[in-house]
Amino acid sequence: MTTTDTAVAPPTQPRVARAGVVGKFLRSTTGPIGAGVMGILLLVALGADLIAPYDPLARAGAALQQPGGEFWFGTDELGRDIFSRVVHGTRLSLQTAVGAAAFAGVVGLPLGVLAGYVGGATDAILMRITDFVLAVPGILFALVVVAVLGSGVWNLTLAIGIGATPTFIRLARASTLSLREQEYVLAARSMGASPFDIMARTITPNIMGPIIVQIIVTASVAILVAAALSFVGLGTPPPAPSWGGMLQSSRAYLFQQVWYAVLPGVVLAVTIAALDAIGRGMQVALGTRTAGRAKVGGMG
Repeated sequence: MTTTDTAVAPPTQPRVARAGVVGKFLRSTTGPIGAGVMGILLLVALGADLIAPYDPLARAGAALQQPGGEFWFGTDELGRDIFSRVVHGTRLSLQTAVGAAAFAGVVGLPLGVLAGYVGGATDAILMRITDFVLAVPGILFALVVVAVLGSGVWNLTLAIGIGATPTFIRLARASTLSLREQEYVLAARSMGASPFDIMARTITPNIMGPIIVQIIVTASVAILVAAALSFVGLGTPPPAPSWGGMLQSSRAYLFQQVWYAVLPGVVLAVTIAALDAIGRGMQVALGTRTAGRAKVGGMG
């Protein structure tokens, strides 16, 4: 009688179905619109030097000119072209959004998976730190971080990213708790897979649906928080063309040059609305019913 060795196949891991995700996103009500708007904004950010007719930091004409002629949206109090400054502000805002969301996701996702899978003292310590950050009012938390690190685009990005990290930790932990006793996870454990391998190759790929949605939501919150901090003078320092800084400067000139405030305000609102639309479309495509609210400290 002959004995044949049979290779044991590794357990199949149910992942977010990639086939059809794009189709579901395109069939969603808001997704394609948001993606189209964000595509245009990304092109504007990448080609800001070519699109902007003037140097955003240099005087281009007389102060507070009305829209028309060579200045499509007029000039500010120093004679700088408002359109050029808003175009370059798009690059700064998207840079902050991408950086903050990436930092929060890269740091928060593995910590959340670790807390949910390992449990015990590790889980308790991480959750207490997370609760503390979420309990602090968001603006206050960001102000403290910026005060310690100093102003600037990268420090502002880091401050927002640190504040958004606890949301990713909680979301990843909750998703891990719901998966760690699933059959395919138990099968991987019984076959001798290490805890690191299980967390990295079995659990993490299967919780990426809500994480992706949360990244998009965090990016929109990052843009709003960056504008708010710049508005109160603690964000990107002048003369950098930040949308929040432009809104703050325009307050004293609303009756002389109303377009000074209108253009950066409209672009800011459209950008946040576009990211929100993409997030809702991704919820439909990935089958995540609800996305966790992105927060910076206690601010969502």
